[in-house]
Amino acid sequence: MTRIAIIGAGMAGLTAARHLVADGHPVAVFDKGRGIGGRLATRRAEAGTFDHGAPIAERGAETGFDAAMQGLQSCDAVPGGWRGRPAMSGLLKPWALRTTHEAATRIVEISTDRRLVAEDGRRFGPFDAVIVAIPAPQVAAIFPHVDLRAVEMAPVWTVMASWDMPAGEIADPPAPFAAILPARTGQGYVVHATQSWTRDNLERTKDDVADELANRLGTCLGQGSPPRHVAAHRWRFGRVVRPLNEPFAVCAERVLAGGDWALGHAGHAWESGRAMARTVASLFSPR
Repeated sequence: MTRIAIIGAGMAGLTAARHLVADGHPVAVFDKGRGIGGRLATRRAEAGTFDHGAPIAERGAETGFDAAMQGLQSCDAVPGGWRGRPAMSGLLKPWALRTTHEAATRIVEISTDRRLVAEDGRRFGPFDAVIVAIPAPQVAAIFPHVDLRAVEMAPVWTVMASWDMPAGEIADPPAPFAAILPARTGQGYVVHATQSWTRDNLERTKDDVADELANRLGTCLGQGSPPRHVAAHRWRFGRVVRPLNEPFAVCAERVLAGGDWALGHAGHAWESGRAMARTVASLFSPR
């Protein structure tokens, strides 16, 4: 029986899983996180629910992406794209249901016979094919011979903060904020720092960044008291600055790599995942 491994449980990886499972192929999904969704992420706290990754799944040029989203019962159409229900982290859960999901498993090595080695020493496989749907710099760490120098990804500092006051969107955020968005539930906000501020402050601690950006946000809101909840998250590969401009890269025999970095953003991640799934499926007959 054909066995296919997918590394990464974000949009590209689960798009590939969805198409391969539909074609009758068993799929095992490996992801370093405890859940699924990648940057379609949600943080839950007493103060509320914060979509602290991508606020929406942006549309790509391919109309099939919208049809795929419409087929889900876990998202709503919003201007510019799609929003997960009940939170962003729930958007892709239906596509993972028929896979084997290995959570909290960071893959650091893939052998020539497509065996996977996890950071903690666990081994999986061999597999008949592998799809690697993680950020391009992490792909390059596993396959240093693959030329991904054309791809540029940028980090993002994100802070979640809540006060005892109603939250609303600020349409024109001042520096150093690239976006100020209301929390999904509760009276809080999610703020994303600009690319330049993030780069200048990349190695600061989460507590330092949380305190500074929450204080700046409080000033912006005219809030005199400190927040009752504040937390920071660093997305080291949060934005695609320059894509590969190909749907995927070939890393080895029957090993492909792709994601939003291949073509652009979340809608493009869907295109990359679908292209990888079609290429892999063409190699095998379904069971």
